[in-house]
Amino acid sequence: MKKMYALFAITVFVIMSIQTKAQDCTTINAPELKSMLVNMGYEVTELDTAQASKKYQVKHYNDGLHIYISYQLSASTNFVWLTAILNTDSINYKPRIHNILKQNTVVQPAQFYINKNGTLMFGLAAENRGMTAAILRRHIDFVCNNIAKTKEYWMKQ
Repeated sequence: MKKMYALFAITVFVIMSIQTKAQDCTTINAPELKSMLVNMGYEVTELDTAQASKKYQVKHYNDGLHIYISYQLSASTNFVWLTAILNTDSINYKPRIHNILKQNTVVQPAQFYINKNGTLMFGLAAENRGMTAAILRRHIDFVCNNIAKTKEYWMKQ
């Protein structure tokens, strides 16, 4: 019985002494986003420099594609948007729009969408809470991989 009590006491002591770290809920700002991309080794181009919310662009390569992803904080700063222009020629993609939009079930939580200029886009709103280079890299890979694997639906033919 003494052995069980001693074992129980040691177990409780060990469990209580383990420090658990709460999730980091801080958000990054635009300069920190740019710095994170630069520190990841990307060549970052600044877009829309006159706007309060800076927008950055990085050229990525995946499956033989040059994928230009733009990075921008949402107006609320709760999200980091990763967006890519896929096709600016609406005559080319309109006949296939039904099949393109069906791919949204494949690429969730990202999405295909058409912006106000009629450009076919791909976007992901990543939560800007506890954002690290590793988490951002995971989102970048997710976007690039999904753009590449759905290219037969959106790419000019």
